[in-house]
Amino acid sequence: ETQENYPLKRIHFVDDIFSLDRRWVEKFLPVLKKEVNVPFTANIWIDHMDESMVQLFKENGCAGLTFGVESGNEDTRINLIDKLLPNDLYIKHCGYLKKYKIPFHTGNIIGLPGEGLERAYETARFNRMIGATSTRSGLFWPFPGTRLTDYALERGMLTSDYSAEYINSAEYINKGLYASVKHEEYDELVVMASMFQAVAKWRWFES
Repeated sequence: ETQENYPLKRIHFVDDIFSLDRRWVEKFLPVLKKEVNVPFTANIWIDHMDESMVQLFKENGCAGLTFGVESGNEDTRINLIDKLLPNDLYIKHCGYLKKYKIPFHTGNIIGLPGEGLERAYETARFNRMIGATSTRSGLFWPFPGTRLTDYALERGMLTSDYSAEYINSAEYINKGLYASVKHEEYDELVVMASMFQAVAKWRWFES
């Protein structure tokens, strides 16, 4: 119906983990290719993307994939963020994406509790090493009730303007109050977040 009524050049599946149910994906993608035949992109979990899965995506019109790296430091990713994916897995599975020429975009977080500018550079370098086509990075945002926020609160790492009551409200944000982790390098981290794509893409940009 969309094809009949509107220009349709690409479909993006916003599902947080489109690749979660492998059996469903194996059934769905060939049908998508046969019935619609429009290039698509999707959000996936990199652990799912072994070579056979990547090949399946490629054969059925995948034009790009998005997934989280979060941190380029394995210890941070596993023990602080609780994302149990080692660096070796990223390197191996991103290698399949490059082999089958599927562009991929990564999401990252800098300014995590206890981490400064050098760790942000480490994350940018890791994205460069795995060959990310494009990247984005945001500063850690302390959502109330999350384990990371509790971790920061227990260690006195949140700025004094932190408020669990107002942090998600328009009133709070419109006042220009952005709760953040205390960092001596906070101003540099703000700049790094905006320049992350360039630093991750080009080694010479680090200087």
